[in-house]
Amino acid sequence: MLDVWLNPGKPTAWAEREGFALDKLSGVQVDEYVPGKPSTPNVLTTALSIARASEHPAYAGKLWIPFAVNMYGSGAAELLMKTSMGSGWPFSVEVYQPEAPTEAENLAAMRGRFDSVAAEWEQAYPGSMRRAIFTPMYSYLPYCTTNCYPQADFRVHLDMQMQVLANEPSMFGLWGVQPYRSNYVDEEILNTMALLLRHYCIEGRIDRMLGDPYELCHVADPDFAEGMAKWQVTPAEEGSVSAGKFDGYGQLQGRYPVGTMGDTFLLLTRNAKAPNLLSQQVQGLEAGRLYSLKVFTGDYADLTAGASRKDRQVLSIGLDGAEVLPGGFSHPFCSARGPQPFSTSNRFWMTYHWLQFRAQGETATLRLSDWADVDTPGGPVGQQMMVNFVELQPVFDPDAAE
Repeated sequence: MLDVWLNPGKPTAWAEREGFALDKLSGVQVDEYVPGKPSTPNVLTTALSIARASEHPAYAGKLWIPFAVNMYGSGAAELLMKTSMGSGWPFSVEVYQPEAPTEAENLAAMRGRFDSVAAEWEQAYPGSMRRAIFTPMYSYLPYCTTNCYPQADFRVHLDMQMQVLANEPSMFGLWGVQPYRSNYVDEEILNTMALLLRHYCIEGRIDRMLGDPYELCHVADPDFAEGMAKWQVTPAEEGSVSAGKFDGYGQLQGRYPVGTMGDTFLLLTRNAKAPNLLSQQVQGLEAGRLYSLKVFTGDYADLTAGASRKDRQVLSIGLDGAEVLPGGFSHPFCSARGPQPFSTSNRFWMTYHWLQFRAQGETATLRLSDWADVDTPGGPVGQQMMVNFVELQPVFDPDAAE
């Protein structure tokens, strides 16, 4: 890029990007800029290049948007950001706020984080928040997710973030909101986020869109932090169900950022003669309402061996007193990061189990089994399967939000 800056007769390298080359696109977004990443020479060269691009008549009206984290405090960072903002362009600021266990903790954490982010950017570049595209993380599926606590409603977590953005004085005048990232969500969360953007950013509302509580009370101890205390356990034989813990297991599941959530589980050892059964009466349902249920499983032998296979663990899920809808699935997924020896070149494979059901009353009996059905194990006898993240939450009803 330095060559195109020194040679005015040569078109800028950004001309090769579709965002600048195609009339139907408004520009490009460049991912990502963090102090020291990429290297200072590259940042300086980029600053020179975008300075030229901003004055090139062929790119009039085009946007060059950096995806940025803490780009201040160094000469290179400040040159890039001042050049970008001085050209009239916005910037995307990453603020990936995970769930907290309770609503009070969640609200305090996001207010503190959002205010801190705004204060740091404003101190570095006064008035910069009016150029900021606030980028919350709405990644929901396992692999990389801020859906960290199965006792919290992720839809409400997103609603709370948007309400803080709409009401917190430090967020006044934001250039925009850009949720990250759509290929990490399912259809329900995608639709929820779309309506949240309409509710707060287009209609200008400041009240909460959803009426559901943040804290889910349907399943007691969904991550088995208390072992078997909150569950009815029928082992196939003595010792075939036990409580387990592995430091970094929640990290392997993709719970972001890294913490201890998800490190606990129940360990089911499959028996040839009978299944291991877990059950619990789920509470607080509304008759006629639709709910989703999610469970994570993994192979304990693979975990402790430090090597994994793309496999699907067998787990059957039953609900007495509810209508289970067709379309449920069990799908393997791999880790994005994790404790050694697992890495991007040695991923750990787990299984995401999902279904939807319609409640028929205020309660229902949830049953989990390591057999495929009442007559068939369906999986390797002797396999030790980890079970956790039993998340039961209401399904979003767009009509109720209108």
